Amino acid sequence: MSNKKNFMLFATSALLLPYVAAAPAEGAGFSDTIDDSQEEAIHALLQAGIIKDYSDGTFRPDQPLTRADVIMIMGKWLETLDFQIPHDYKSKPRFSDLTFSSHDELLQYAAMLKDYGIIIGSPDGNLNPQERMTRENTAIVLGRAYHAIHNIDFTSYIRNQDFKSTVADHGQAKAEARPFIDILDYFNIIDPSAPYFQPKEVITQGQLASFLAKSAAVTIENEELLMDKVLFAGNSYFAYADGKATSASFRAPAGMAISQDGSLLIVDSENHLIRKVRNEEVTTFAGMTLEIDDSGLPLGGLYDGDKDRSFFQSPTGIAVDAEGNVFIADRLNHAIRKIGIDGQVSTIAGNGLVGNEDGTGEDARFHSPQSIVIDKNGTLYVADTLNHVIRKITVDGNVTTLNTPSNRIVQITPGVVEWAGDFQDGLLEDAKFNEPSGLAIDSKGNLFVSDSGNQLIRYIDFAENTVSTIAGKYAAPKPGLLYTIGNLMDGPADNAAFNFPKGLSYSETHGLLIADSVNKSVRSFKDGKVRTIANGFKNPVSITTDSNGNVFIADNEDNRIYQLTFERGTEK
Repeated sequence: MSNKKNFMLFATSALLLPYVAAAPAEGAGFSDTIDDSQEEAIHALLQAGIIKDYSDGTFRPDQPLTRADVIMIMGKWLETLDFQIPHDYKSKPRFSDLTFSSHDELLQYAAMLKDYGIIIGSPDGNLNPQERMTRENTAIVLGRAYHAIHNIDFTSYIRNQDFKSTVADHGQAKAEARPFIDILDYFNIIDPSAPYFQPKEVITQGQLASFLAKSAAVTIENEELLMDKVLFAGNSYFAYADGKATSASFRAPAGMAISQDGSLLIVDSENHLIRKVRNEEVTTFAGMTLEIDDSGLPLGGLYDGDKDRSFFQSPTGIAVDAEGNVFIADRLNHAIRKIGIDGQVSTIAGNGLVGNEDGTGEDARFHSPQSIVIDKNGTLYVADTLNHVIRKITVDGNVTTLNTPSNRIVQITPGVVEWAGDFQDGLLEDAKFNEPSGLAIDSKGNLFVSDSGNQLIRYIDFAENTVSTIAGKYAAPKPGLLYTIGNLMDGPADNAAFNFPKGLSYSETHGLLIADSVNKSVRSFKDGKVRTIANGFKNPVSITTDSNGNVFIADNEDNRIYQLTFERGTEK
């Protein structure tokens, strides 16, 4: 998705200029909207091809809308802003009650809105397309769309303003909808002269047209950290192809690192390969596959040797040392691999078996390690995710565990239990994590940790020998749940909220950048505050920064790599 801020500021808007600058053309009115306050909005949307009139010369502004109606109108609106219809919308319907034979436009726009996090659906995975759409649910969908368009978390922004809602029946809306109704109220998208929003009423065609046309008001002048995403590599197909960067294909790209020559190395997880981007070309740096499974997907393996003939198994994390050696967290081989500067792959810890053992070389055991970083002395740190611990590997290959493993057992269903992570700050040896999945190292050699299952960012201070929570507020998981329930909230770090934060990147310029995977966004932690600086992703899992301050995001579900560029402020 390209940047749309100029559109919303009227600079290039073919859609909104008729609404803000001109009355409808003479004779262009509908028989049922004469003197209607929504007339200009309707004509603006009609001119843009977002809505259609009826053959009898009416528009029917009072027509109640279903969820399907709203999705198709919203989808066409977002398409004018260059939001993309997913190529697999028909072969992979996004909701359980849609099939490949469903209405084609509904399939297209339901997939688009689902992938951008605008429509979620019901807990059972259904869309319920024929259910009538309430005004409060419309407010939620509009608010999420504004987040995706502007790369700004408007709910957090408005929460931090000196603003009090003027909507008289605000309390009648469900709690989830109230922050989004505040967005509409703050930007006068709701008629300022009407004190009631009527959240439980069904949205009408004329009301939605008015809301969309007024959406140009939704923008803020923010001189702080704001970024825009630009496609760097990948064509979104779940496939394998080298070549021109934006035409190349990946399967669930994960960890990234900058090599000594400035190339971007990418762990192509489900292709079981390490890929390289240099001079706008993608090549395969290491690994190979020979067999495919019953679904036609490549199979990985564990084999050392020349990097062009080696095998990996769903690798995830990657790090590069000062000499140019590359280290891989080979997740489903439960091992740490090394690609030497001589082009040879070796296994430095683990041997393909699941376990939780310290030791040297193949005597060590891991369980699905996801992230790896290296300090200036050559010491490796590993997020050993399903062991819920942080491991240390010295230059001579000795593996030790830094914190206490969890002993929390969760009963998922009657008779079915699972070993889960836990939480504890304090001394490093006593600390506990819940599926740590991201690591970054700061200038002092200390570690930031994405404590994904606890929805927190933690910090390991080696000088003090402590672990502390630096962003997010811990809440114990509810009975029967493996994880704390995630959320999205910017602001002071001790009150911020995340939803399965994963990849981390630290620099003095940007502070700590966080790939907040389920929130489909990039967050920053700096000066004691958390901000959402980019969103509209599908599942961002990894983030890295090069020596020039360029920031790259691996979108695991979109099969693409994005580069983030600063839009405003002194960070350009």
